[in-house]
Amino acid sequence: MRFDSKTKQAAEEYRAAWCALHVLEPNGSWSIHLKELKDHDISGPGKDPEDKTTSNSRYEPSWIWLVPSATGTSPSAAQISNDEFNDSMCVEWAKARAHMLRWKEELLIVQEEMRRVIGYLRWKAEWWQARTSLQGHCDGGIVSGILGYANKQAAICSCMAEQCASYWVPHLKDKDITPAWASYFMSLSLWRI
Repeated sequence: MRFDSKTKQAAEEYRAAWCALHVLEPNGSWSIHLKELKDHDISGPGKDPEDKTTSNSRYEPSWIWLVPSATGTSPSAAQISNDEFNDSMCVEWAKARAHMLRWKEELLIVQEEMRRVIGYLRWKAEWWQARTSLQGHCDGGIVSGILGYANKQAAICSCMAEQCASYWVPHLKDKDITPAWASYFMSLSLWRI
């Protein structure tokens, strides 16, 4: 969805620039490489898998993939060979694959951070609960205050863990991700995931 909107925005920006150039200098040197952008020109560098009309050997990529870069270091459409084009597409594929792997790793890191936050909050709640059994003072009022404070802190930590899970688990479930720590929170009747 975001990719489509970015593609449309880039196409509109190109069309606006092309129209401006066409008005300012209709037969300028830019017109050799830059053509009017039509909707059918906007496609990936490779053949669409659903396109049965041409074989791979006869497929020609859209002209937008053969235009030299703005720095002028790329060859013109007439000079580029199939091998050069394939090599450049291999490089682009490798970059895209590296980005994809980086995002997969980032997804795992975020899930681990979620697990650790919830694990820490649950541990801290249990730690505060353990403080309620420590009664080293003789004064009943002080012991009552310590018990109340420890119970309050335990409840705050438990509530924070539940709130984090209530925010995160639905988003993870939308992506078909069910972390092990989520099962504890799904069994709670306080809220539905």
